Amino acid sequence: MGRLDIHHAVTTLARYASEPNHGHMDRALRLFGYLKKFPMKGIVMDPTPPTFENFEDEYKPDPDDLLLYGEVEEEIDEGLPTPSTLGDAELQITAVVDANHAHDRVTRRSITSYVIFIGSSPIMWTCKRQSVVSTSTYESEFRALRHATE
Repeated sequence: MGRLDIHHAVTTLARYASEPNHGHMDRALRLFGYLKKFPMKGIVMDPTPPTFENFEDEYKPDPDDLLLYGEVEEEIDEGLPTPSTLGDAELQITAVVDANHAHDRVTRRSITSYVIFIGSSPIMWTCKRQSVVSTSTYESEFRALRHATE
């Protein structure tokens, strides 16, 4: 596995590997300083479900959406297979998705990032520029969510 904590910094620096300038060298040295300060930081495999109690954002439905859509629920086909279990506990898959609207100052493209967990163990993650220019934060967040669920 890799170092999830430096993933975005490494991929951003890699874009300029063929023609770096002094600013890129400063950022690379800063990254090496971080690695020197935290050499053992990394991913810990833990079977318990993740907790997100320190996150600032909590989903609260917009009252206008509730008026428009009501209490809509998706029907689930009864013929679908049931999820696997780990011992007595059910298998829990969690995805955390975020987007940074118009992050790239050159192309104005947004950054999509997500982490998918089984239990508390990250099994898949990415951080990359979106393929199109989004015109709003909402659009870039929605594109990130679509990418994570594919």
